[in-house]
Amino acid sequence: MFTRPFVYLLGAICLALIVATPVWAEMNFDGAVVNSGDGQLVLSVENEQTTFVVNDETKIMLDGKEAKLSDIQAGFKAKIVAEQDGDQWVAKSIEAQANQ
Repeated sequence: MFTRPFVYLLGAICLALIVATPVWAEMNFDGAVVNSGDGQLVLSVENEQTTFVVNDETKIMLDGKEAKLSDIQAGFKAKIVAEQDGDQWVAKSIEAQANQ
């Protein structure tokens, strides 16, 4: 039914759409907490501050135990895995360590 050139064209279009689709990769951040609260956490990474949205899906750990955002204090060391959503970073997980 379909001619061979049409099938090749359709395949090329599908491949172009797949390749052109952006991949939302997760990124890792490692730094010191500047502040946290109101659904956000600010982390200082190499003298640059980055703000992360923290939502109900964000997994938060403090010293290896489940925690809440309100448990995370300024000065704690933290590792954050986040995805970019538009112009903001959304935290997928936060692993913080209290200063000891």
